[in-house]
Amino acid sequence: GWGTDSSRDKNTAAQGETQAAIASLTGSTDLEKELADILSKVKGAGTVSVAVYYSESAEQIYAMETQSSESRSSSADNSSVDSQTTQTLAMSNEQPVAVKEYAARVSGVVVVSEGAGDSLVKERLYLAVKSLLGLSAGQVAIIEGEGME
Repeated sequence: GWGTDSSRDKNTAAQGETQAAIASLTGSTDLEKELADILSKVKGAGTVSVAVYYSESAEQIYAMETQSSESRSSSADNSSVDSQTTQTLAMSNEQPVAVKEYAARVSGVVVVSEGAGDSLVKERLYLAVKSLLGLSAGQVAIIEGEGME
């Protein structure tokens, strides 16, 4: 960590880097360390610990190729069309083609902070978590901690 006094003016410069770091960290436990580190620099926060919960793990969405075939059958009473659709993975150089890759989605964050009893500090922590992770109000819990090391 940084010294207590000198860190105040470095906060703004570090913010851009921090967001880049968070983007590359999502999906790893380092995210909790990183968040606790950032949030503990919030004025009045004191000691902070963070727990991050994920709704799903990282996944890849692959391109699918769809083929339709129709067979017509007609009998005296009715004529019907059976369409059959088969889906197969789109391949390129014998590798499936990934369309999108989703990082693990953060479903909730719990922040325990010594200073969270102060509503202003709580609000700052809340805004920081919301903006860093793009979460909605119901996904962020800020709790006052006591006698934390």
